[in-house]
Amino acid sequence: MRVQAEPFRLAMPVALALVVLTVGGAPSVARATPCSSQTDVVFYAGVAGDATRLAPELAKFASSCADYYISIQPLSGGIPRGGAPLATIHALGPRFHAMAEIRLKPWAEYTGDNGDWYATGVHVRELMAQAGYDPPATRGRSTRSASPRVSPWASRC
Repeated sequence: MRVQAEPFRLAMPVALALVVLTVGGAPSVARATPCSSQTDVVFYAGVAGDATRLAPELAKFASSCADYYISIQPLSGGIPRGGAPLATIHALGPRFHAMAEIRLKPWAEYTGDNGDWYATGVHVRELMAQAGYDPPATRGRSTRSASPRVSPWASRC
């Protein structure tokens, strides 16, 4: 079954990207000034492959005063996805960060079997490391979703 995104769910990330690029866009080549403030910009790439397309487009107009966090959909069973999306984001430099999308349902089922959310969190972090995520670069950042139809949100631990 293919889930189609509703128009407003597509319009919001595009509008946010335009605002960020307009308000905090790249500094002028003629007068590059130090940043007066740092901005963290978070994008939810809702469909597999979106992160691979979105990240290079953001990099074309990246601000030196912003860090870009882009979610990557998990594999079946909630396992963090590595591969091409992760490599694409990592290749764009230190201001681009991949976030593993964490879906609660598969991990709640896993936790129900072992009874320990802390152990589940440790296991998920191990899977993220195996997939190629850089824990220091993503510390405190994840996306979570109650179901594939609910937009996740960025969180700080």
